[in-house]
Amino acid sequence: MNKQKKDILTKEMLEELMDKNNWVDYDGSVFVLLESAEGDADRYGDLVYKARAVRIGDDFTVDDEGDWKVPAYQVLWYPKEDWHPEQDPYSDPNDDSDACDWDHPYDVQALDYTVWLLQ
Repeated sequence: MNKQKKDILTKEMLEELMDKNNWVDYDGSVFVLLESAEGDADRYGDLVYKARAVRIGDDFTVDDEGDWKVPAYQVLWYPKEDWHPEQDPYSDPNDDSDACDWDHPYDVQALDYTVWLLQ
């Protein structure tokens, strides 16, 4: 049985995320980030930052139970080549705010689940 995490998003939440600039433009589409980017390892062991998102303009679907859904995506960023906080004795090792070019993601990938929307 496929147990899927149920993420719920309201119209007000989406508007608030947009107001807070929690979105990126990628390949002509606007993606609203549902979470802060978190560091992880890619398949080669390199650091990559990931955040789940929804795309503005995607069609909503309604399932048999009347739930509204929209496709989810994963936005990816790789650190800038010149980002080396370990070389700066004054840098905060937990501060990755300068790690990536956050306005320009490396890639956006469709995820195999949807986000539930409350009307």
